Amino acid sequence: MDLSITYSTFFRNLKFWGIHTMVNSIPSIILAYLHDWNTVESFIAMAIGIILFAFMLAFFMSMKDVHRISTTGFMSQAIKAGTYFRLFLFILGLPVTLAFIFYFIGGNDSVDKLGQASGMLWMPDFITGIISHCFYDSLRNVIPIRGIHEFIPTVIMTLIQGTLLMGMLITAGVFL
Repeated sequence: MDLSITYSTFFRNLKFWGIHTMVNSIPSIILAYLHDWNTVESFIAMAIGIILFAFMLAFFMSMKDVHRISTTGFMSQAIKAGTYFRLFLFILGLPVTLAFIFYFIGGNDSVDKLGQASGMLWMPDFITGIISHCFYDSLRNVIPIRGIHEFIPTVIMTLIQGTLLMGMLITAGVFL
């Protein structure tokens, strides 16, 4: 199995997955903000987690054998369909994003009203956020963790959530 990478493939994948993960992480960041991850430290930790995930995904997809599998045949079609579906959900949920931007003007009511209208579109982000939080929270018995909202736990939960969302993206692509 050839797991070496070529730099041109890596940078092409980094550009694609970097843009994709940055755009599609906006709902997760907004949901995290609304659920107590509303500090500067949390935003920096989430940004680092998103950047690390984009780099890891680009690196993994650039391995010669993985790249060949993911760019031909059924897997290629599943990844493309899942990516378009995820982007479609993001675009449909854009009113919630705009409401969040105007949060400081309209207060909680503006987010709540639009969130009720199109918040179901963010269900994948919400569910994977809960799963990654519960998974990391269950590690408290194994790894000494002081607080779940601290820097390293937030980075790790962001990476877990990105992995879960990628799995959901491919699963959605298989069904589409």
